[in-house]
Amino acid sequence: MAGAKFERQETGLVDAITSAVKKADGPVNLKFVNGASLPSIVKCYKFMGRTVSGSEPLTDIVFEDINGNRHNISCKGTQSASVAGGGVSGITELQPELLPTFLKEALKKYKLLGYKKGDKIPDMYGEIGTTAKISLLEGNVATGGPIHFIYTGPMTVTSTQVGADLSLNGNLASPSDFAKKTLYLRIRKRRVDQTFDPSMTDRNGLPSIMGKSPSKGDANRRIVVAKSIPANALKIRVNR
Repeated sequence: MAGAKFERQETGLVDAITSAVKKADGPVNLKFVNGASLPSIVKCYKFMGRTVSGSEPLTDIVFEDINGNRHNISCKGTQSASVAGGGVSGITELQPELLPTFLKEALKKYKLLGYKKGDKIPDMYGEIGTTAKISLLEGNVATGGPIHFIYTGPMTVTSTQVGADLSLNGNLASPSDFAKKTLYLRIRKRRVDQTFDPSMTDRNGLPSIMGKSPSKGDANRRIVVAKSIPANALKIRVNR
């Protein structure tokens, strides 16, 4: 369901821009809610590459201009749970020391707060330093990037065309501009019935944090990059 939802946004952008280019009989100038713009776009299409690890690439769609320049776009909804990184494999590729540091510090924090094996624990958030933020947002060829712009908007794409100008109902920002926001690594459960296991490690020897699910047998945690946290969230600083 989640995949279909984001597919709808990507397809909506491709359809809107393709239709506008046809209607204008030439390049169109893309305009976004936050005042950003991209001139002389002649093509928009889905990115078909993969990452080195075989997972989903950071790039979702490509805007191509009249000079053949290709702009890789990462598409996000306004309430996206994850905004960067490409999962554990992507984070590890881009910032090898970030995840080990976060997981070890998170484990210390849970223990300091008195959590024991078998306890239900809240999610943990780690604030990411500026350099690491830009790296995770931009990515590289191995992670299906690099990302030139991040598009954030509703899943249903709407547009208004006046001549060669096409206004879209989302925002566009470069990775460096988007990195001005506070971003966090987040530890989440894979299954709702997972509990704390301070001694379990994953295949890389890193703290699993979450034990095995009694109902499904899943172990380990999920790691995502989030742009907001609850007011009462557990938070640590990842100094990179």
